[in-house]
Amino acid sequence: MSDLIKLKHETALREAAAVCPQPVAAAGARILRARSEESLIDAILKAGEVLARYVTMLGLASYAARDSSEGSLPYESDRLDGPISFGSFLEVSRALGGASIDHPLRSQIAAGFVAKGKANQSRRGPTEEALSTLLELRNELGHDLSSLSRSKAIAVLRDIDPLKLLNVALDGVEGLLSFPLFVVEEQVLSGGRVKGRRLLLMGDSADPEPESIELELPGLHHPGLPYVGFKQGAIRLSPLLVWDVAPASENFRLFLLDSISEGSVKHKAVDSQTRTGGEEARREVSAYLLEARVPMEAMRLARGASFSADWRESRKARQLKRIVPWESFDPETVRWFATRLEPGRDEATAQDVVSERLLDDREFLNSREHDQLILLFGQETPIRRLLRREMIDLRARKDINGRWDERIESHSNVLACLKEAVDFFMRNFDSDEDTGIEGLHEMTGSADYIAMREALVNFFIHQDYTDASAAAQVELTPDRAVFFNPGRALVSTEALVEGGKSQARNPIIARALRLLGFAELAGSGLRELQRTWRGAKRRPPRMESDESANTFTLTLDWREIPNAYDEFWKDKIGVQLTESEAKILNLAFDTSGVSLEEAASATDGRLEDANQALGNLVRQVLVDEDAGRFRVKEHLRELAK
Repeated sequence: MSDLIKLKHETALREAAAVCPQPVAAAGARILRARSEESLIDAILKAGEVLARYVTMLGLASYAARDSSEGSLPYESDRLDGPISFGSFLEVSRALGGASIDHPLRSQIAAGFVAKGKANQSRRGPTEEALSTLLELRNELGHDLSSLSRSKAIAVLRDIDPLKLLNVALDGVEGLLSFPLFVVEEQVLSGGRVKGRRLLLMGDSADPEPESIELELPGLHHPGLPYVGFKQGAIRLSPLLVWDVAPASENFRLFLLDSISEGSVKHKAVDSQTRTGGEEARREVSAYLLEARVPMEAMRLARGASFSADWRESRKARQLKRIVPWESFDPETVRWFATRLEPGRDEATAQDVVSERLLDDREFLNSREHDQLILLFGQETPIRRLLRREMIDLRARKDINGRWDERIESHSNVLACLKEAVDFFMRNFDSDEDTGIEGLHEMTGSADYIAMREALVNFFIHQDYTDASAAAQVELTPDRAVFFNPGRALVSTEALVEGGKSQARNPIIARALRLLGFAELAGSGLRELQRTWRGAKRRPPRMESDESANTFTLTLDWREIPNAYDEFWKDKIGVQLTESEAKILNLAFDTSGVSLEEAASATDGRLEDANQALGNLVRQVLVDEDAGRFRVKEHLRELAK
């Protein structure tokens, strides 16, 4: 019965799951996954509340972006105290849609919450009417629906048709839902242009793929925070919506305001994960709701397109969904992955574990997610067809001038190749540690182990698998390891050196490795690698991102940094330096010199501090700069011999 009812509305639901803002899309996708009449009704009612919550958040942010500073709040602020109810969201949205003071999204909210025509001023708009009926149904059935029988659920679905009501509610605010929801994780000014990395939070995927964009000057005021974009610009949605790490699911989630209480504020994601802030967060939210004026940012993409026009161009591609390619997976890899996550589960349910833990029970994916799953779990034939090159090329030699002592090329999936790469390191590493992939979850160990762990994980989650020009390569020699990837870094040089949390190029692969305990959120791994390398007193990792060639190279130098400062400069010339300046000077003593990025990596990881230290060394006539590299003055080098 539930399948027949869902089929009747399936087209609209699938479209909502593909192209609506992420909270609404995720709620719609849960309806498609319902397996009983009772769970179907529960999913519909929750989707209605999510829709009401999202519309209210956009309405509040839009009102804060109003031009006029006159007039009183159109809604009763006490409706947003304590746990905010379904009914309160409806009341506040209606007030915002009918506000006497204009604000950017008023007409789109009014379309769903304000009846047209003077004669209808006391009536509710189509979205509010439909959602109010769903609210009445939920109150009648009880909040937890624990006593709902199958026969009662069938009768409700037949007689009330709550799916039809939800579709009416969605149609009423179609204009509002067509505006793109997004986060620009990072933006940098380069060559007079603002380059950014955007996550488009449209569709039901909880792991949006980052994309590079260019913005008009001066760029967004608050990168890292959620915005909604439309023809005239963009409106910041924080602190009502928060994009943050969700530890339980090992990825980022969008959290919507849920309750305000004395000393705290709570946000909730569609999957019911919560995020709680303290008194400072409560004051920020309360001030926003009561008095804040947060002007709209009149911003477009550098090519002249508005955010909404840009979204319309890519919307059709988002509607093309693909099913999970189980038939292309290697059963043994799927079994191993599932057993690592849930050792107690039966082998027959390995597919269920992957679906639940990695895919949030989604059955349909976009094309990039589909391909990432094949790369992660696939058999060799589909991987060859997809990659058009080897997955990895591992090389090791003991004599720098000799032939390779060992070379491995593989078309296997990511998990199999990760195992091969770890074993390859153990065979060619001069280390007392003997760990295979089973031990890769360990967060502590020697500098060599940490470097191997973080570099290999970075190797797979940031690789550009659409680039067929070369395989990902590892070269081991007695004094260094070089990791080469097709795929330039998506973050700035500053973010590479200083670290930070961001979305990986391949979010499904990254999430899988995090679930296994092999990876942290992107950015933190390289930070840990640099910290460990500093502790071992080795030359800092060299990270080179080539945008034109679309490549990224990480070089780890095993050699310890000689302490030339203590042995020569300090004792013989009396040069007084800070600890950071002394470390950088030791690096500059090498004939290859040191770059700003390497200097930061060798000290505290801050480019600003490293730049100041290098400036001091230049002013003291201790180093020269040439093509971005700093070297000890030649006559001083001669004195030290």
